[in-house]
Amino acid sequence: MVLDDGIPYFRLAVEGKIMRLNAPTIFIFLLSLVIAILALVPKFGVTIPHYFPNQEYWLAILAYVVLMIGNLVKGL
Repeated sequence: MVLDDGIPYFRLAVEGKIMRLNAPTIFIFLLSLVIAILALVPKFGVTIPHYFPNQEYWLAILAYVVLMIGNLVKGL
């Protein structure tokens, strides 16, 4: 569905409120990209220090969370 101004929107099933997604800023996008690359680098043989178990998995999750917050919060 689209609004009158042509912007697609999603409805929350519980409250029926309109939830608009915003484009993240370049900074948030690049931050998420750098975190995702840090998660992938050890798979190609480059060693990075491990500070906690399953670090690659948690870095990948963190990259998606940062990007999600950038999409949900206006101005980020």
